[in-house]
Amino acid sequence: MNERIDYLELIARLGIDDAHPGGPLASEAMLAALAASGLRPGARILEVGAGGGRSTVRLAAAGYRVTAVERDSRHVARARARLRASALNADVFVHDAETLPFPEATFDAVWSESVALFVSDRALLPLLQALRTHERLTWTALPHLDAALFRATKGAPRT
Repeated sequence: MNERIDYLELIARLGIDDAHPGGPLASEAMLAALAASGLRPGARILEVGAGGGRSTVRLAAAGYRVTAVERDSRHVARARARLRASALNADVFVHDAETLPFPEATFDAVWSESVALFVSDRALLPLLQALRTHERLTWTALPHLDAALFRATKGAPRT
């Protein structure tokens, strides 16, 4: 019997944590760009699609206050274990990108690696609403997406 599973289920079953274009090198480049943007340690970052927590650990180690959401509980368990093993703290929980449970203007930055490939357009609005109005940052490891998803802007998002 052949079982058909989708890509996200496959990487969860296999325990793959950096399943995005560029892998860890892209994550490190994004972290450097985040620091260069002027966002300082202590800033609140929402990580959407945290996977097994490799970038969660990178962000927490850089001194950011991280809240990470991931739709698969197996990845969340790995992310929490990775944080414990690194003696770092972050809030990591199961949730999807399209219905974020945060009040508007909660975060200084949104960190997302490849999630746009797997969610509908409805996910963009909650991400933008979660950002503080005076400091809007969104990040992705997908260079072919609209530039609005890979830039730091001040003030309201461009229309």
